[in-house]
Amino acid sequence: VFGLGKDRTTEIRAITESLKQQSKYNQLSPVVSISGHVQYSGSYPLTPKMKLSNLINAAAGVLPSRYDLSYVLISRTNAKTGKLEVITTQLDNAKSSSDILLKPEDKVRIFSSQDNRSESIKGIVALLKQQRNFNQLANVVSISGHVEFPGTYPLTQKMKITDLINAASGVLPTQYD
Repeated sequence: VFGLGKDRTTEIRAITESLKQQSKYNQLSPVVSISGHVQYSGSYPLTPKMKLSNLINAAAGVLPSRYDLSYVLISRTNAKTGKLEVITTQLDNAKSSSDILLKPEDKVRIFSSQDNRSESIKGIVALLKQQRNFNQLANVVSISGHVEFPGTYPLTQKMKITDLINAASGVLPTQYD
């Protein structure tokens, strides 16, 4: 049980550090992290069958104002290849199939409606570009024009143009004079 107003991640830091140290070579540690528009960003122990909604609850939920659960990003290291994979989901309804089962060392990012998403994920995009093979395109896609946050975003499986627009926080409202 955590004290009211106390930073949870500080209280469990010894546990998460111990879990990281106990993992064997070529084995991902059973720790997940969450950052962005949540009460307590940081690392948490991965529990059996832990889902995205469980991690958000462990972080004491999203901050009450201006959160945007229509674009949640999970970066994941593939245990076999060591390559970065990106999953995006919408958590407007965490009870749906979008409540993803987490894996060791998953990193979750919750955005506010005001976060410049493209800027926030530049490191992830750079890693995706860096890990591409010589004769292969990087798993990134760019959007420009009349959207809230133009830029480059991870290209995910089964991504549609509407998903890319959503990643950029939507189309800007137009004004007709």
